[in-house]
Amino acid sequence: MGNSSEYIKHLVSSIEFWLGLVFVIGLLTLNYPPLDAHTWRQSLTLMIAKNLYELSPNVMYPTYNIGHHPGIIPTEFPLYNFIISLFYRVFGYNDWAGRFVNWSVTFVGFYYFYKTLLKFNAKRMAFFATFFLMGSVVLVYARKTMPDTFALSLVLIGVYHSWNYLESAKRKDGVLAFLFICFGLLSKIAFLPPMSILLIPFFDRELPQKAKSYFFGLMILAGATVGWWYFYWMPYLKETYHNQLIWPVSLAEGWKIFSHTLDEHLGRFRDKVYRNHVSFYLFLAGILIAFAKRNWKIVSVFLLYSVITFLFILKTGDVFYKHEYYVILYVPMMAIGVGYFFEQFHFKKMQSLTFGLSLVVALVLFFFPARRIYRDWTNQDASYYLPLESILDEYVSKEDSVMVNGGIFNPSLMYFTGRHGWSFGNQTLKVVDDMPIYKERGLKVIVVDRHQMKDSLPYELLFGNDDFLIYRP
Repeated sequence: MGNSSEYIKHLVSSIEFWLGLVFVIGLLTLNYPPLDAHTWRQSLTLMIAKNLYELSPNVMYPTYNIGHHPGIIPTEFPLYNFIISLFYRVFGYNDWAGRFVNWSVTFVGFYYFYKTLLKFNAKRMAFFATFFLMGSVVLVYARKTMPDTFALSLVLIGVYHSWNYLESAKRKDGVLAFLFICFGLLSKIAFLPPMSILLIPFFDRELPQKAKSYFFGLMILAGATVGWWYFYWMPYLKETYHNQLIWPVSLAEGWKIFSHTLDEHLGRFRDKVYRNHVSFYLFLAGILIAFAKRNWKIVSVFLLYSVITFLFILKTGDVFYKHEYYVILYVPMMAIGVGYFFEQFHFKKMQSLTFGLSLVVALVLFFFPARRIYRDWTNQDASYYLPLESILDEYVSKEDSVMVNGGIFNPSLMYFTGRHGWSFGNQTLKVVDDMPIYKERGLKVIVVDRHQMKDSLPYELLFGNDDFLIYRP
């Protein structure tokens, strides 16, 4: 009985147990089309992955299905999309591959975050920081076919190997640090802030100076690679193919927007990260305690992490506060603050009791992001998209071009047609005089989402139901 009790105690105090448990449960929700929140961003990711599978595996030209021919779009380096396309080559096209890749890589990132924080010599902080990184908005987007938590995790893995390299100068860690940080930032440059953690080993006087010099050189090389993609190649693709995904603003314009939307920006951190205010205030309390105790390791990381994040907020203009998932870049810092708060209740004579009470609090707070996942999973608002591709199969081939009223910058409806073509607002579809131009370019039918437009169009009606109308222009 005593051995069983000790085993259970050891199990529940192991972060591997909680990561493994949530990972396995999450596998049940992955074979699901991109109908949950952010359908458009998932559709874009899937379009690029599918075109890497069906058209060309050339990652230099990310391609989506809007335009006369599938259009080249300047987006993040499509490593994530390419990995998904490899799954398609093995298992065929499916709904689960993108979610599975993101879910799996994200959980590996959680574990490496834990391993990195163990280097602070505060195991309880590492446990609860990792638990609150997992139990946050990060978990919500870990099951979506989007590159955000994928990129975050690559950077977190790179941070761990970077710290190892700075300690030991082992070539393997240097190579892995370079690859994971480089590919993480290529996948999403916004995830530069977590590298602030490396302030601690980099300025540790006891660590070898030679390793620091080599590491600095590796990061210069990684930075040059990332900079080439984002500041040379993406502008080249934009100028050449006239598509755009990222819309940065100047710092001055960003400050103007930020100063007028301060409460909305604060709400991203207060309301969206944990879906409850208690966790947010635990983060603030942890940071205040670090200042009070003059824990300069936590304080210095917090300050640098926050400054870099703030500059990113300014560069994104009004995008940051309008899109929930942008706040993901700051969640590791918030999790460290929460973890440090719980570390303060580490008393030798009451270790089991204080850990148990802290774990109960963490599990209660975990309910809120978990509830958000459940609501996403059961969302059926766009389920009427699902039969559209098979409906179109009756009228046009897979190679034929279509036009949809999905809006200029929303690929969702086009994705569910299973075809390429043009996506416009409702009014454009009514301009009869323009249709001969598109017919010359291969347009065969117009698809109208009746949930978005009630008016009929002056073309030959081929099909109609409560959800869609299909016209021949």
